[in-house]
Amino acid sequence: MIAVGFEKYGSQEELEQDAIKHLFDVYVKVNKDAEADPNVKVEAAKWFKRMEDGEEAALVNWRVWRELSIRKYVEQYNRLNVEFDVYNGESMVGQEWQAKALQRLTELGLIIDNEGTKVVDLDRFKLGLAVLRKKGAFPGVRWHLFVIYFKLCNERTDGTSIYLTRDIGGAIERYEKYKFDKMIYVVSSQQDLHLAQFFKVLELMEFPWAKDLVHVNYGLVQGMSTRKGNVVFLDDIIKEAARVMYEQMKSNEEKFAAVEDPETVSREIGITGVKIQDMAAKRCVFQRYRDRQWDFLILIQNCRINNYPFDWARVRSFEGDTGPYLQYAHVRLASIGRKNPHLLPLPPPSQIETDSLAGMPHAREIVFLLGTYPDVIRTALRTHEASGVVTFAFRLSHAISSAWETVVVKGEEDVGKARARMWLYECAREVLAAAMRLLSIRPLERM
Repeated sequence: MIAVGFEKYGSQEELEQDAIKHLFDVYVKVNKDAEADPNVKVEAAKWFKRMEDGEEAALVNWRVWRELSIRKYVEQYNRLNVEFDVYNGESMVGQEWQAKALQRLTELGLIIDNEGTKVVDLDRFKLGLAVLRKKGAFPGVRWHLFVIYFKLCNERTDGTSIYLTRDIGGAIERYEKYKFDKMIYVVSSQQDLHLAQFFKVLELMEFPWAKDLVHVNYGLVQGMSTRKGNVVFLDDIIKEAARVMYEQMKSNEEKFAAVEDPETVSREIGITGVKIQDMAAKRCVFQRYRDRQWDFLILIQNCRINNYPFDWARVRSFEGDTGPYLQYAHVRLASIGRKNPHLLPLPPPSQIETDSLAGMPHAREIVFLLGTYPDVIRTALRTHEASGVVTFAFRLSHAISSAWETVVVKGEEDVGKARARMWLYECAREVLAAAMRLLSIRPLERM
């Protein structure tokens, strides 16, 4: 679609300035054209066929667009404190691996050929038909199932490969290259059926590693559509959040003067707000309810797979369970050492007067929470859920906030007790920072 649109709307100058933004604009315009003219999608299908056939004239722009896009991805992910070793995708899966996948499916007798259309029948698993390659019409009693799959996976009608074929080839290629212990597909819940069919086909192909594939799904941000153009760019979100945070920091002149790089700090707070809002959603948890006539499940907490509206107020707020609140909690802990230099360096843990903390309920609550952190991480690893780590970080931050007025360091005349309390806060800071880093958040020292 972009290839068709670029011939009409493309600008080399705008492409070099911001590839993502320009290609997005082209995509929106060509989709608008397609609504009025069906030939636009016909031309797009021709482009795809030429690209898959390896026609150099059709691939030259695609290579440039891909390189410019990845360059922008790297820049954006770096700002988000995220790093990838390899940028790859289904478009990079070679014909060789797709052919090997189809050959194995044929050898195992899994493919049904219906007038050129190659499918795997997954009806017995309640997964319908998995269409591998389409050519021509698709007659017969299963037409309704094909129509459903057509809508889900943008099935081709010219003999070219589709997502499922390339996904199977890509999985085989990745296993041959990496010999992975587990491969996790982080794909939106809109593609649940596609992933279920994909995994089942690999299982039927008798690959022992098929059991090691995991689908981590998620909902979408409501009110945003790529084709219609009503999206909010991450750049704009970060800039706006950073601007608001900068103004808030500036309102306290004394603290603002102590921050070495207020622009970077305000941006990090804004990014933290965006991330925490997104990672706080939990997996669906249901509770079974039975009576004499009914047997049904009740949703008892928010779902990660639910769509959610983007909330500017939460991104910018220091109140409640928000990203800025976590950063503020860490900054307060980091300031204890600066405010009490006479207690440093702290003695080894074996020489800390921990008995003095035993009679302080708020101190005991912090200690208890710190002790649960390893279990929090093990659970996150098992469930592939960030929300448990987010919840822990907030619980620890709340416990620390509750302790400030009773577990006092500054002004405590007994040096042993003061050091024990400082050591407790330092342990809490280390664990809170570890949880934040695990969520790809950079803990701040000042703000």
